[in-house]
Amino acid sequence: MLYAIVVAGGSGSRMQSATPKQFLPLMGKPVMVHAINTFLLFDEKLKVIVVLPENEQGRQKEILSHVSDPQRVQFTHGGQSRFQSVKNGLNCLNSDGIVFVHDAVRPMIDQSLLQRCYTLAFQKGSAIPVISCKDSIRQINGVGSQALDRSQLRLVQTPQTFQLSVIQKLLNWKKMFNSPMKLQSLKKVEQMYLSARGWKRISRLPLRWI
Repeated sequence: MLYAIVVAGGSGSRMQSATPKQFLPLMGKPVMVHAINTFLLFDEKLKVIVVLPENEQGRQKEILSHVSDPQRVQFTHGGQSRFQSVKNGLNCLNSDGIVFVHDAVRPMIDQSLLQRCYTLAFQKGSAIPVISCKDSIRQINGVGSQALDRSQLRLVQTPQTFQLSVIQKLLNWKKMFNSPMKLQSLKKVEQMYLSARGWKRISRLPLRWI
C-alpha cells in the first residue's frame, strides 16, 4: 500500500496570523490542499491521512470540498508534538507499504520528487529530500562562534519517505530514548542507520539526498 501523512499542526504564530498558514488561501484553495492533490495524483490507490489539531477538526468539510478524490482522504487528531501527530497518523494505517510524511505548509511538491522519494524508499528503506545551504552558518559556543562548512550541511525538506516498518522502528526508538542523554544515543543510532544507506542524489533541484 501507499500512504501520505499530511501533518497540519502549525498555529500560524510566526506569521502573526489568526488563521494558521496551512489553511490560508492559495490560488483559490487552502495551502495544504495543493499538496494533498499532488499526492492523490501520484497513484490512484494512494491514501492520504490528514492530521489536524483538535481545534481545527471543523475544517474537514472545507478541505474535502477542494480535494480531487475525497474518498481517499481520512482525518485524525494531532498530538502535543509533531512526533505524536505523526504517530497518530501512522496508527491509521492498516497494512505495510510506503508512507510519505509531509508538512501541510509545503504546497510546492511535484510528481518527479515523489517518484524519486518513492523509488529510493522502496529500494533502501527511506528517502529524505534536502537542499543545499546557501547562507553562512555559524555555531555558537561558550566563548564565541565558529564558521561551519556549509558544503557539508543540508536543509531537510519533506516529504520524508519510509517503508512503514522502518519509520515505526525509528519512532519506537525515539519513544525509548526519552531523556537528553538517551536522545543523543538515538541521534547516533539514526545516523548509523542513514549512513549505512549512503547519500544518493534524487533530484536536480539544488540538492536532494537521502
